[in-house]
Amino acid sequence: MTQITENSNTLGNSTPSRPAYEEAAIKLRNYIEKNQFNPGDNLPPERKLAEQFKVSRHTLRQAFRVMEEKGILVSKRGSGTYIAPNSLIGLKQSLATCLDSETDQLNEIFEFRKILEPQVAALAAKNHKPFHVDALKNLIGQQILTIEPVQLKQIDRQFHAMIAQATGNNILIKMVEQINIAIDLARSEHLISAKRHRISLVGHQTILNAIE
Repeated sequence: MTQITENSNTLGNSTPSRPAYEEAAIKLRNYIEKNQFNPGDNLPPERKLAEQFKVSRHTLRQAFRVMEEKGILVSKRGSGTYIAPNSLIGLKQSLATCLDSETDQLNEIFEFRKILEPQVAALAAKNHKPFHVDALKNLIGQQILTIEPVQLKQIDRQFHAMIAQATGNNILIKMVEQINIAIDLARSEHLISAKRHRISLVGHQTILNAIE
């Protein structure tokens, strides 16, 4: 079971360095604070901000989506991007917690997951049935062919739930389900990058190999 214990920590359970879009979101947050934007104000054009922050327009759009999900920005097609019509106090509070709360919460969840899941995988290797392995193989096949973030979240959740089911331990099944729910609530689709997708896929395949 040593192999499972070591390799299961590579499953997207690690906390990688902050990606480019988060750095761009931090720059954007600081820019809004420094220039004292008010609710309803229009931000400069995307091209200008991308040049100022020295990021691609794709990365900047990802940063916009982060802040839209936090209720800080509102995009209007053909018009531009605006500060959401909140109160000024609400805007400052939202800016202060725009990224930190999500990142901190995910880090804590992943830390707990790293402690629990190697043991879950070890028990699954001992108690699994053939149909569990078939189901895990099918999920990995879906993951290889999928690029849509919402679907990838569902596949990841199903994969970890199936490992828990393979243990035959109802308490572990319920605990892993609660972890999956916590991750879904804390992690937005924008956090699923191509790099993290590859890391997750390699980790899932490693665990499957060890269980099989």
